[in-house]
Amino acid sequence: MTKKKLSTFKKPNEVDLWNEILPMLDSGDLDRINGLTTEQINMISPFMCLKAMSGVKSRYAVVALLSVNTIVNRGFWTFTKHPKLQLMLLSLCNPEPSKHYFPGARKKNPVFDQIQIWYPTWKEDEVKMLIDISSKDELLRMGLDHGMQDKEYKEWKKNVSK
Repeated sequence: MTKKKLSTFKKPNEVDLWNEILPMLDSGDLDRINGLTTEQINMISPFMCLKAMSGVKSRYAVVALLSVNTIVNRGFWTFTKHPKLQLMLLSLCNPEPSKHYFPGARKKNPVFDQIQIWYPTWKEDEVKMLIDISSKDELLRMGLDHGMQDKEYKEWKKNVSK
């Protein structure tokens, strides 16, 4: 079996934790973990991987959290001299591949951001609820009620229509 190299590293001394390492651990691909060079393994922070894998957002989030705690966290500092083993153990933790690490992460939403500017004391859940229960017409009217000028309103209308 030939060893596969990680192809998306931009430089030999650069590791892309979010786009390369975590999806590799998430899929449980041991061939790719074995294909990592010693330099690449030394650049990866197993502790950051542990934190990210325990914060996976999927329907098996509780299972992933308990797996990380049971399999990796208990002997984590014992295996610090064996980072490849730590990565292999982390790859066993998530029963379902997921690209949603850290439940707090969200895509940029201009409507959400604008409503947060208008109501800075509101929590994220409250802003999401307002967006969910409001119709497009109500959101457009909200822009006018908050004194948007023509240029701002056209941008607001475009964002609300998405």
